[in-house]
Amino acid sequence: MAKSNIGKSASRTASKKKQTVDAIQMLKADHRKVEELFNQFMKGNSAEHQAIAQQIFRELKVHSTLEEELFYPMLQGYSASLDGKTDDSNNENVLDVDEIDEAGREDLSEITITSAYDDHRMMGDQVEQLLQMNASDSEFRQGMVELQEIVIAHVSMEEEELFPYALTTLDIRTLRRQMQERKADILSAVA
Repeated sequence: MAKSNIGKSASRTASKKKQTVDAIQMLKADHRKVEELFNQFMKGNSAEHQAIAQQIFRELKVHSTLEEELFYPMLQGYSASLDGKTDDSNNENVLDVDEIDEAGREDLSEITITSAYDDHRMMGDQVEQLLQMNASDSEFRQGMVELQEIVIAHVSMEEEELFPYALTTLDIRTLRRQMQERKADILSAVA
C-alpha cells in the first residue's frame, strides 16, 4: 500500500507560505497585533491594564526600531536615488524615473518619511509619560486612548502611502530577512 503524502504536502505548502511573507506583510502583522492589544486593553479591566499596556509598549518599541533602523532608511535611500536621478545598475530594485511616472506613482517625499519618524517620537514620548503613571489611574486610560490615536494615524499613513511605494521599489523579501534577524536580536536582548 502506498504511503500518503498529504501531510507532507500540506506541511511543505505551509512552510512555503511562511517563507513568502515579505517585509510589508510582516509590518502589517505587527500593526494588527498592536490593534488587537489596544482592543484588549479597552475591553479589559483595570487589573489587566498594566500587563496589556506593557505588551503594547514592547510591540511598539520593537516595531519602531525595525522601521527606523531598516525600513525607513531603505525608503530614503531609494527616494534619494530618484531625486538625484542616479542609476545604480547594480541595484535591480532601482526603477527608472520614467517607469515610475508611467505607472502613475509619485515620488515618496522626504516629508512623508520625516513624518513617520515624528510619529515614532510622539509614540515614544507618550509611552514615557504612561510609564510614569499607575495603570489603575483614569489618566492612564486616557493616555492609552491618546497613544492609540497616534498609532492609528501612523498606521494609516504607512499602509496608504509608504507600503504601496515600498512594494513597487524595494526588495521586500531581503528586507524581511534583515528585519527578522534584527527582531530576534532585539527580543533576545530584552529576554
